[in-house]
Amino acid sequence: MRYISFLLMFIPILFISGFTWAGSCERCYEKITDDKQFCTECELSTSNKLNERTDKPARFKAAWVYDNQLKNYAEAARHYNMALETCKETQYLEIAETRLGQLKKEGY
Repeated sequence: MRYISFLLMFIPILFISGFTWAGSCERCYEKITDDKQFCTECELSTSNKLNERTDKPARFKAAWVYDNQLKNYAEAARHYNMALETCKETQYLEIAETRLGQLKKEGY
C-alpha cells in the first residue's frame, strides 16, 4: 500500500514537470509558448549572422569570450587594488597631518 501511494504521488509530479520542461528554453530556461528550441534572445545570440560578424571562428568563439572575460576581471581587480592603495595612502597622509597639527598645538 505504501508503494502504491508513493507511485500515485510520484507519477503526477513527473507528468507536470515534463510539461514544464517542454515549455522552456534550453539555454536560459525562459518560458516559451511555441515548440521552439530556444527563446528569441537565445536564437539571436546563436544565429549565423552574429557568428559571421566576429573575426573568430564559431567553434573558438566561446573560448575567446571566456578569455576576454578573464582579462576584464583581472584588469578590474588591478584597478581596484590600485584605487585601494591610493585610498590607504591618502588616509595615512590625512591622519599624519592631523596628528602633526595636534602635536604642534601641544607644543612639541
